Amino acid sequence: FTSATFTSATDILPIFNSVQRKLLALYKFKQICLIKTNKSLNEQIDLNFNPISSLNSNHYITLIHNKHKSQFSIFDLIRIINSSLSYEVNFFPEPKKIKNPWDNKPFSISNLYNIYFFIKKSNIPMSTLFSRFFESNFDIRHFENYNQFIIKNYSIENCHLLTDSRKISYIRSIISTYNRKNIKSNNNFNIDKKFPPKRLIKVMGKFIKPYLMANYSYESDIRIKYRMKLNKLLREFKKQNPLFGRKILSFSIRKIYYISRLIYEEKQCIFLPFNSYIPKPEFISIEDKGYFIDFKESNNYTTFPIFEQDNKSIIENNNILLSSKTIKEVKFTPDQIIIITEKYYPVIKDLLNSVTTTPTSTINND
Repeated sequence: FTSATFTSATDILPIFNSVQRKLLALYKFKQICLIKTNKSLNEQIDLNFNPISSLNSNHYITLIHNKHKSQFSIFDLIRIINSSLSYEVNFFPEPKKIKNPWDNKPFSISNLYNIYFFIKKSNIPMSTLFSRFFESNFDIRHFENYNQFIIKNYSIENCHLLTDSRKISYIRSIISTYNRKNIKSNNNFNIDKKFPPKRLIKVMGKFIKPYLMANYSYESDIRIKYRMKLNKLLREFKKQNPLFGRKILSFSIRKIYYISRLIYEEKQCIFLPFNSYIPKPEFISIEDKGYFIDFKESNNYTTFPIFEQDNKSIIENNNILLSSKTIKEVKFTPDQIIIITEKYYPVIKDLLNSVTTTPTSTINND
């Protein structure tokens, strides 16, 4: 064989193909032997701590990682892959190596190929990022250099996966940018720093994507388009919710708290002026002696307080903020006083006694 001569490349190709096929078959045989003979270090679970054995066989993969057999949910791996390949710092792509979540060590190239072809053969959609990483021969630098646009676009499209702290940071940036541009219009947002962050994300999280498109898109026409769109959306939002996020101070905050609890949790009837705004209990700060203005989600009009459902609010454009006089005129029934005394007065007492040495007063209708 070594002394054989070949007149052209086509003469050696059949031999090369045969050798490659047999070599790859040996590699495959080695992999099968390793999987059958190697033992797992611990009970195999997914990232939700559910046993891998509870998954369909098409939904988990067995790999040899650092000479030990490990099983992974393919859905966990896809999330890890997308998170690693789309990693960014201020939306400048800095993809990271794909690592084993249990020991934080990078997967080998062979395991990346195993994962790729496992997904390819399944009915699970292939991630665009992972497909492009495969085309880069799993070279992280090559992938980063030639896929900047795709990585950034993926990060923006999946901004709902950002941490709450980053979402709050972007929302604050959105508000400050809008206020600077509209400083002369007297139409600025005034959202208190203590406004409940979860609620702020739920209400204003929809503005994050257009904000990111307006600031981080590679294409100038798209940036201009989304700046105009974002500004329009914010103006409409501000028009419909002029007081959203503001903190209203009140000397009658404890009575407002009792009224709120009776309306929203006890479903009690409290007679108030038409279209009065009563905050939910979670929007009341006893320590700061104030309450926050929530977001308007529905158009409900009634002469009685609304026994609202979870997805509705009683705030309208022309909401009336209750005056101290109006609050003072509210009278609780004997049954309502019993409810307050047994359930809510102790809460207020403990809360206030923890922040002040002044004893709390008793309940009355004043």
